[in-house]
Amino acid sequence: MLTNGKNVSKKNKRLMRHFDKKILLFIEPCLSSYLSILKAKEKRYDTFVILSDLYTLPEGIINASSLIFIVNTRNDIAVLDLLKKISQKFYIDKVISGSEYYIPLAGKVEHLLKSRSLRS
Repeated sequence: MLTNGKNVSKKNKRLMRHFDKKILLFIEPCLSSYLSILKAKEKRYDTFVILSDLYTLPEGIINASSLIFIVNTRNDIAVLDLLKKISQKFYIDKVISGSEYYIPLAGKVEHLLKSRSLRS
């Protein structure tokens, strides 16, 4: 099978986008990143949100989100373990940090997703 000019192994077929929709993963969205979730929904992206139990999202953002995962976002290992499980079922196209505090974590998640998608 070919995707974007590259061979895709049977193992990686499960990582292909569902219905060709891109998936954007937001880590702890807040304030201005709420608008990004709404815009992504408007453009028909799937939006996954990782959120700690310390914060709540406005109802409109909850409704615009495809999936919401509750995890201790102050614990990088817990987030990376969750992402390992998510990435077995879904191909995440982009990771977006909700604030500058979560940029290092978003980088770790991007690195994990790249290394997992490059395996044969």
